[in-house]
Amino acid sequence: MDLLQTYSTEEEWEFLGPDEVINRWEDIVDDSRISKYSEPTFSPDEQLALRKFHELWKDYCWSTPRVMPPIEVLKESSKWQSLREQAATTLALFSERGRFEEEHGAG
Repeated sequence: MDLLQTYSTEEEWEFLGPDEVINRWEDIVDDSRISKYSEPTFSPDEQLALRKFHELWKDYCWSTPRVMPPIEVLKESSKWQSLREQAATTLALFSERGRFEEEHGAG
């Protein structure tokens, strides 16, 4: 949820920088790990939202230069806007059920 918050918040992109934000997703999700986000932990709607975000993320990565342009330039991109909007949509869906216990610090 924290990473989706980062992706959905313009200020986070500005604070961390586009390269850092983009690279963080692949730290936890890639093509081989996306299937592990499954039931019963993740609802079908959550799985669909994650896959949609992941596909937008991949498309975004392939369409941008290796060194990301400044955030001001990215903000003008419809792909960046779509990625940010899908992050917000996915975050809202996850917020309906709340965080997992381990995300609250329980062990």
